[in-house]
Amino acid sequence: MFGKRKKPEVVVMPAPTSTLLASLVSRSAKETATNDFEKQFFIALEESLHLEGLSVDYFTAERMGSGSIRLNCPAGIIGTVHLRKRFGSIQYFISPLDVHDMKDAPLEAIIAVIPYWVEYAKGCLRLRKAATTV
Repeated sequence: MFGKRKKPEVVVMPAPTSTLLASLVSRSAKETATNDFEKQFFIALEESLHLEGLSVDYFTAERMGSGSIRLNCPAGIIGTVHLRKRFGSIQYFISPLDVHDMKDAPLEAIIAVIPYWVEYAKGCLRLRKAATTV
């Protein structure tokens, strides 16, 4: 009754990771580690892709010389994001000829643009599928 109390067990859940960032390819000679802002963005991106039924396996991420990360799919470039600090920039396509840039935006605003990346990726993959089945 008055003995030592048993400490409650603490279960540590692993932090969510990004498959795309794990397979990040660098186009420059210098290696740049991913930061927390990039991890948060790509985790949110992968969740959005899964919700739309798209596999992350279709996509590749590559680090550019400027430090930004470009997302590619077999049909082309989906967009570019630069998140080295709290405020970053993102480039996203509305259509193949309509590209938008958001600069000096907070992470929350950049994450809010993810649906544009997902819709454009879906369109690119549909176009590629149509072109290969002809």
